[in-house]
Amino acid sequence: MKYDIQINQGAADWKTLRDAVVAAESVGFRTAWALDHISSFGRSGVSMLECFTTLGAIAASTSTIGLGSLVANAQLRNHALLAASATSVQNISGGRFTLGIGAGAAPASRWGAELSELGLPPIGSVASRHANMEKALSTCRAQWSGGAANMPRPVTAPRVIVGVNSVELALLATRCADGINIRADHPQLEQIIGATTSHRSEHPDWEVSVWTPWDPQLVNLEHVRIRAWESIGVNAVALVHFKAPNVSEIEGVEIAQ
Repeated sequence: MKYDIQINQGAADWKTLRDAVVAAESVGFRTAWALDHISSFGRSGVSMLECFTTLGAIAASTSTIGLGSLVANAQLRNHALLAASATSVQNISGGRFTLGIGAGAAPASRWGAELSELGLPPIGSVASRHANMEKALSTCRAQWSGGAANMPRPVTAPRVIVGVNSVELALLATRCADGINIRADHPQLEQIIGATTSHRSEHPDWEVSVWTPWDPQLVNLEHVRIRAWESIGVNAVALVHFKAPNVSEIEGVEIAQ
């Protein structure tokens, strides 16, 4: 099992976020993920740091830990800009970046309202959101491979992980990504993961990760929840700090090997 950490850029100041990731690197967390939100969602005093800017700064503050977006909203940026943002973090970090990407939420949802707040028209149907995300990844792949002559190219093409919440989206991910990420307590967790079984058997590097609120007790291969996730094909866990991370607590974690 691989262990990752995720920070909430709206929960703490930059110094605390940086120190948390530096601590995570020192104890052996594999990857540090950042949220992709810009709006404060009406919370007073909250100033959300932009995802790729934050990851670039973290890349310059670390040397070994992987970095990634969990997940970049495919509706939030022009597709070519998304590719260039990913390229920038990949090159600054020396090839440590993973593009975690999602299709974006429905217009009437809390997360969909963020797009309206930014003056971006949310995409209505599920099918259209999925198609838009697939198109975004197609643009990224073309740009990363040199298909757009004047656009920046990464030192190596980043890995891609799709944030999924349905069997349909998981199957789409098998066509255009290197793995999936899903909420650990999703009611259809086993069914969604199971839909990719045949793909996993043919692609040994395929990643199935789950995210769950920060709990240092999970950093134990014998933990009942870890054993249960492993039994259905999960091979990575992202522990999420929704609140300001406790740097001392992170420093006290012993990553199971």
